[in-house]
Amino acid sequence: GQTVSFARLPAMASSFLQKMKGGGYQTHTDEDAASDAIGYFEHSFQAALLEQHGDLGLQTSKEAAEGDFRRGVTLVCHQSFITLCELMGTGVNPKEEEILRIPFHDIQFITWDHLNTSVKYTKRNKAYVVLEVDNSLELEQNLNLRFVGAVKERLLESSSAIPPFSYLGMFAGPNKPKPFERKRANLTRIKQGKMPPLVQMRSHAVARHRGPEKPLPAEFSRRKALALDHIYDGVCAFTVFHASGAGGLSNMLCNNARLILDDDGLIFTNDISEVAKRMVIPFTDVIKWSVQDLHHNVTENGLSLTCADGVYFFSVEDIMHLRVSFEFFLNRFRHGKGLPAEPGTTHGRSVVGTHTLMGEVPAAEPATGVTEVLDEDNQPIHGRPAQRKKSIFGGGGPPPSLIPLQQVKGHWSKVVNHNGWLLKKGGATKTWLKRYFVLFETCQGHFLSYYAEFWDSPLYNMNRKQRNMIDLSKIVYLRAKSKHRDVPPFSFDIATIEREWTLCAESSEQLQLWLQLLASAVDEDVAIVPDDTLSFAVKARADPTDRLERGDYSTVLQISSWGVSVQKVKGSEREEVFFWCYTDFYKWSILKQHGKMALSVQIFTTGDFKTKEDFIFRSTESQAIATAIEYYIEKFMSRMHIRRELDEVPASELSGAADELQRSGSSPGALPFGRKVDSVEPVDQGDWASDGEEEDQHDLLNLNDDDDISGPAAAGAEFDGLSGGYHARDMSTVPQELLDLMAEPAPAAASSPAAATAIPGGAATTGAAAPALDARYVTLLTSQSGLLGNSACVEVYFMHEYRGSQARVSLRFRNLTSTALEGFRTAVRKADPQLRFQLSEAASVVPVGATITQVLMLECMQPFSTPPELVMDCVSGGQEQQHVVLALPVTLTHFMAPVYFPPPDFVARWDKLLGKLEATAAAPAPPSCSSYEALAARLKLLQMLPATWEEVVDPSQGIRCSVTLETGFLTSTGNRVVVGCLATVSLHTGQIRVITRTASEFVSPPFAATLARNLSLESPPVPRQPAAPF
Repeated sequence: GQTVSFARLPAMASSFLQKMKGGGYQTHTDEDAASDAIGYFEHSFQAALLEQHGDLGLQTSKEAAEGDFRRGVTLVCHQSFITLCELMGTGVNPKEEEILRIPFHDIQFITWDHLNTSVKYTKRNKAYVVLEVDNSLELEQNLNLRFVGAVKERLLESSSAIPPFSYLGMFAGPNKPKPFERKRANLTRIKQGKMPPLVQMRSHAVARHRGPEKPLPAEFSRRKALALDHIYDGVCAFTVFHASGAGGLSNMLCNNARLILDDDGLIFTNDISEVAKRMVIPFTDVIKWSVQDLHHNVTENGLSLTCADGVYFFSVEDIMHLRVSFEFFLNRFRHGKGLPAEPGTTHGRSVVGTHTLMGEVPAAEPATGVTEVLDEDNQPIHGRPAQRKKSIFGGGGPPPSLIPLQQVKGHWSKVVNHNGWLLKKGGATKTWLKRYFVLFETCQGHFLSYYAEFWDSPLYNMNRKQRNMIDLSKIVYLRAKSKHRDVPPFSFDIATIEREWTLCAESSEQLQLWLQLLASAVDEDVAIVPDDTLSFAVKARADPTDRLERGDYSTVLQISSWGVSVQKVKGSEREEVFFWCYTDFYKWSILKQHGKMALSVQIFTTGDFKTKEDFIFRSTESQAIATAIEYYIEKFMSRMHIRRELDEVPASELSGAADELQRSGSSPGALPFGRKVDSVEPVDQGDWASDGEEEDQHDLLNLNDDDDISGPAAAGAEFDGLSGGYHARDMSTVPQELLDLMAEPAPAAASSPAAATAIPGGAATTGAAAPALDARYVTLLTSQSGLLGNSACVEVYFMHEYRGSQARVSLRFRNLTSTALEGFRTAVRKADPQLRFQLSEAASVVPVGATITQVLMLECMQPFSTPPELVMDCVSGGQEQQHVVLALPVTLTHFMAPVYFPPPDFVARWDKLLGKLEATAAAPAPPSCSSYEALAARLKLLQMLPATWEEVVDPSQGIRCSVTLETGFLTSTGNRVVVGCLATVSLHTGQIRVITRTASEFVSPPFAATLARNLSLESPPVPRQPAAPF
């Protein structure tokens, strides 16, 4: 779909153009030349306009006016802008006219959906357009070059003005995706995020981990072996050591007995001669089935089948793999009959709903791959091919006889999704080698195998000559354009929890097809987990239980499907000290001290999920550990979501009608209850998953935790006011759905006649003074939700939630009048430039008695001093205009988290900062803070002190506070800045005095001023109760 206009093409670019036509640039030098030349000509892509929103200035055609939003258009890439063109007019010579122009500098960001070959351009005014193109990968490459060229030509101010890219699904850009931000495929009709109760999930996980699904050492994993059995034999077989039930099984002895699973049902074979040697049980005869796997007597564990003639029971030792294999074949059988997957199963399922640029929609049919075997010229094999050509890819010996194996030929198309040639870098010389790749669908999930020759594949060779197998259930993300330098065109990366693969297709079309098929396979495997473990030797640096050794690497973190086993090494044996199910994880972060990496984890240690403890483990593989934890939590979430099918699901939890999913909006998802969770950053703006490369850190923090210090480190201590130490470079919490189950709604502040003050209304004008900080504002500084203000026309309810440097504020407006509120609009004013914000659109009319919601997203880029204000305007009764100004209780301290240091450690750090980066602020002490006991209580509410803080206060020193400020500011290496802050708070003759010392000159003054102001506000005697709108 690409055409080139030669009108503006200078001679210097002609050679480059031929490269583009012939297969793209070869190296980064070519890429640099490409960015210089590409601006001198235009590229056109045939596209379909799928959706538009907001003020785009898009001309409306007759078809669009009649409701046909899938408009055929041409997308043209120019030197500094893109245009959409459409054929206009009728007759013999219709004319193509420009209907939309978007300059590069007006694009805020671009979102790619390579699975559906779509792209979304969002302008700075929040308007957007969604397009489907023939080849989204080619368009992305084209725009990448144009943006670089536009910076060189000064058509964009700098590289920071290049619109950032984000990706849907399993795809990622040059940077790695952040935890839990991407929305995974839905294998059920239940809305995503709906799960069983937290206690039930934990109980189930612990039972599985202790029982038959106890993870295996990597060398004992059976998934690949069973997958190969399925590939070569078309079936999967398990040894049966006991059978009972109908059909004479109760009296049958078992000798070399096997239970064979295939596409039609089960076959039981036995070598005992006095009874039938073969029993067939088709799926059509099975009324009910269950897997019993928790009995202490292994003969009682197995597969139970209820049929019309009775119950059959087969006792199998490998019950875990039997269960998932049975699920796969049963679900594939049901899919062939047009039936949904069996409730609660994880294998053999098809994707029900996917997330696109327009929200969640019913899954489309996946792309169709090639199942015929292809020779080196990508031609189907017909008889004996020509001798292999001698080349840099290998020798040219004669191939064997190419007669398909009869035992494989019959089921080949059932287990193969796609096959073809790809380049792979490998061998002793690390050269690019041509390998034959086959994408298999098996009872253990999808696998990508490759072979030296196509005749080594299972269709022609029973010797299992695969060079390697990539387990697609272990994929963390796909990168559509390789991040590595000097790779051939059409190279892409596959990142798993174990390693990263770089492969190369022969053309852009082949690349698009491979990536679509791989992404679809990963989506179908979203709930499939490995059966083995990942083990990491670590040094415990903080252990509040004192059960782990701190002086050496004698602790092992064994990560598997149900949780993390913390083990102590004793000689050649390991003793489990803790088992942390994934429901127990609250937060983890990667730290660094003096160039040494560490992992900090915060764990729930009680059954009510309220008490947490902090552990720190030092390891050079900290990034890999964090990646593995994130990967398994995502898998755990998917499995628990599917398990919800086993409960009685209310209609409100279903995603849509029986045969169709309803679209969901694109508004940001709710953040968890509770004030201090962790940051969620935009996709591709950090480094989370490990690629085995150590990267520079920007150190502002320090624990003074050298190897030669044997004393215990402070739990949760991830900061210091000195430079050169631990830095919380990447943080995460468990996903929203788990946090919703872990937390209880915070008590809300309700208005009372004595405390509530009516907010200004009537004829107030823009620029009028903000209202006084009344009781409700002060209460909301330390509580999560409640009434912010009310007038005769409207009530405003407020809820704020924080994750590190980001915040989500939910505003709910309730119409109190007997008429509709018209001309309703809101805006944020007086927001400090260092506090970025985005306010969602609000309905322009609020019906009688109705409540509407707006979402305000905030990010603290750098310290700020001025809280933002909300301005609301509307017309009541068609004539009375309302103008309301509300101060929003969002301050700098909301983006801080407390860290406890023992007094000697605090004093040492405080003294080292003497005379440096210090600021002082004072404010009148309210009656509620007239004593140090009351002052400490207020500091705990403001989260300046840990809830467990208990110290005897020396009046000459005051109360010592240690906190971290998390910002969204990125260093040149892409790391977020987290600043350690120290403060002393004391009482002096009716005043509160705050002294701050920090590692940054930008932090100390606003920190001191904000803390003094928040402490000086009188805490109101407002009764607390849940607010109805929340």
